[in-house]
Amino acid sequence: SEDDPTKFVCRVCSKNFTLQRLLNRHMKCHSDVKRYLCTFCGKGFNDTFDLKRHTRTHTGVRPYKCNLCEKSFTQRCSLESHCLKVHGVQHTYAYKERRT
Repeated sequence: SEDDPTKFVCRVCSKNFTLQRLLNRHMKCHSDVKRYLCTFCGKGFNDTFDLKRHTRTHTGVRPYKCNLCEKSFTQRCSLESHCLKVHGVQHTYAYKERRT
């Protein structure tokens, strides 16, 4: 079925993906070529999103804000974890919150 999480499988590490684009993005992690370099520390990344997320560790930017308290986070998964653990609710985010 289309919901089958094993529909797209990485030939290198056998990790499963639900969408082709997610597999394509994942495949970059197996490449030794790091096209995007952090201007703060020189660490290399295969994807601009990964570089942007990493850069927040240097800048302190926390774009993912909890709407139930004053906390904010550098990564969406941290916000989602916080909402579940602290507030007992699943965080739903607006499209504009994605990849900022």
